[in-house]
Amino acid sequence: MGLKGTSRVRRGLAGLSAGFLAACLSVASSATNLSSGYTNVFALNSDFSKGAYQFGFGWDPANAGSGITQAGNTVYLTAQNITCNGNANDKDTVWGCDGSGPIAGYGKLIQDLLFFNEVTYANGDDPASGVWQGCFAANDLAEGYSRQAFVKVLQNGGNYDTYYEEYDGSGSCYSIPWSIAGDADVILQRGVMISGPNGLADADYGSATVYLNTNAVPGAPEPGDPNAIPVLPLGGLFGMIALLGLFGIRRLK
Repeated sequence: MGLKGTSRVRRGLAGLSAGFLAACLSVASSATNLSSGYTNVFALNSDFSKGAYQFGFGWDPANAGSGITQAGNTVYLTAQNITCNGNANDKDTVWGCDGSGPIAGYGKLIQDLLFFNEVTYANGDDPASGVWQGCFAANDLAEGYSRQAFVKVLQNGGNYDTYYEEYDGSGSCYSIPWSIAGDADVILQRGVMISGPNGLADADYGSATVYLNTNAVPGAPEPGDPNAIPVLPLGGLFGMIALLGLFGIRRLK
């Protein structure tokens, strides 16, 4: 093969490699972003169970100190201990930051809900359906803490009524189907939640990792096939062909 032929092959291989890289970047940047957070506060019983509802408030997961971080489709949920870091007058009487709570070091039971791309549907809209899926991975949460995935379809009738299911987070991966009939004004909420007592300031109560929009923990075999060999996507296959071809040309030189 002459120099011109070699140059054309190299340009072709470079194009394939660039396409392979672009495909990888496209997949890596396809994230489901945190849009909002909401905390429900309950009384805490001495056995870590949930007592009566107290109050709730919204917050922005992007704010420093929220305890929640996201990198692409990977979200890290941190057990809550930030309520005792401030100077609020009620941090001891309400939150038990002086150790006076029902359990030493804890004051209230809280649910931190994280919503992803909340969607509003109006009466008369076309029916819609889908599946909210993901996987829970590393988890070293302290006693009394749990994580969940949920789908809620809320109808505004003065109060919001939840009439969809929650997933209890007991498995590695979750897959929750949802459907909208189009016959009412509703809000679709999908997300994950970490719940448990608020802890003392600067104490470490562990964290949990969740991967969004996937049916398998990254790097793990597909469910039901522990001996599965990872399969490259088409872009990856072309990239491998390009690299092998490039090595072949170098050997022929």
